[in-house]
Amino acid sequence: MARTPVKSNTKKAKEIIRQEIRWCFAPKVRGYGKSSLDNMRAAANSASHDIPKWRRSNYTDALRVVDGAYMNIATQGDMLGKIYGKEKVEKWDGEKRHEVYRHLVAREYDAMNREEAVKKDKAKRARSVKKSVSKKK
Repeated sequence: MARTPVKSNTKKAKEIIRQEIRWCFAPKVRGYGKSSLDNMRAAANSASHDIPKWRRSNYTDALRVVDGAYMNIATQGDMLGKIYGKEKVEKWDGEKRHEVYRHLVAREYDAMNREEAVKKDKAKRARSVKKSVSKKK
């Protein structure tokens, strides 16, 4: 019986990746910051300090965070095993495991930043609408 290919872009897989980010950069673990995302941003700025801002993206910053060992690389097999299956991941060499891990983390970090930007934009628009409505009274 052929198994269906595992997809890393399912809602469940994305949540597993986000849990990994939250765990690695939790304020309790790091000892600073308001949220895991803020802590990862600080690590990304530190890891990419030598690159001009106009050449950086959230994705490339996250790649440098993983490569700079800001994350607990020892747990990458656990995260990948939850997504792809432990048997499959055990067959991969260390390089492939690392490449897949860093890509998944970078992709979700980028998505988390975009989602937060949308939330902030909606809140800003709501505040400006309230102000313009209150001025008409």
